[in-house]
Amino acid sequence: MAVVGDYSRGIVLTGVPVAWVLEVFENDGVGVAIESSNHAVAVTAGYFRFLFNNLKEIQYKIVRASAAENVEYIDIERADAAIIQFTKTNVTIDGVADTVKTATEDEQTGLAEITLITNECDLDSSNPTEMEERIRDAELRYFLICIPTGFTWDTRNVAATKNADGFMYMYGKISSNQEVTLASGAVAYSITFAAVLPESALGTEGGSAPAAALTAALQAFTPWVAIPLEPASLSINILPITITATEAGIISAGKMGIEKGTFA
Repeated sequence: MAVVGDYSRGIVLTGVPVAWVLEVFENDGVGVAIESSNHAVAVTAGYFRFLFNNLKEIQYKIVRASAAENVEYIDIERADAAIIQFTKTNVTIDGVADTVKTATEDEQTGLAEITLITNECDLDSSNPTEMEERIRDAELRYFLICIPTGFTWDTRNVAATKNADGFMYMYGKISSNQEVTLASGAVAYSITFAAVLPESALGTEGGSAPAAALTAALQAFTPWVAIPLEPASLSINILPITITATEAGIISAGKMGIEKGTFA
């Protein structure tokens, strides 16, 4: 725990240029699977992974639940200028099934967002154009995204604690358009992920509800593999913290999970 005047541990000085984007999928009735975080292991056939070790910038947003509700009202003005207000009820009816559609799964929650900005392609792509192709093809896929929360002086320079200050985790989908400006100078590629609720396919595992199936998979996913900062002479390997049961439940509810680092 930082104390008053402990600037070396109490101030984030820079970001950390790495990120893990691992596809989450229903694994043929065996269980909910999460793609390997190890670049030395090939990506599972038919699935996606994006590992970055040279990001230009990371942005994240955690939205308060009240701000995400977007409550609408019907206002009626009286002759004396008083306002009578009713909460507006928004109902969407399925035109084929003639049933009311509810936002219970596979919906953006509006509660969390992560944006990765990079000049270099991810570790699994051979060049930036291949990365753009893979991002296009991954539009409808679901991912576990993990980002570091930055470096303090201690976490970057003290031998016993060379890691990020902490980590954030989100279950989401690509939500941004692919917009790139080609001009003189290095080209920047931006990918935004929005938090979503687990889709119904994940609930096929042992009859579990989608959120329960995803929560169990997040807790069981312990084989995080570090991404080393370049050059190797820095001797800094960024290794995510195992997701706890509490944070796994938060992630499965379409919110941002947070795990703080432990320091010697």
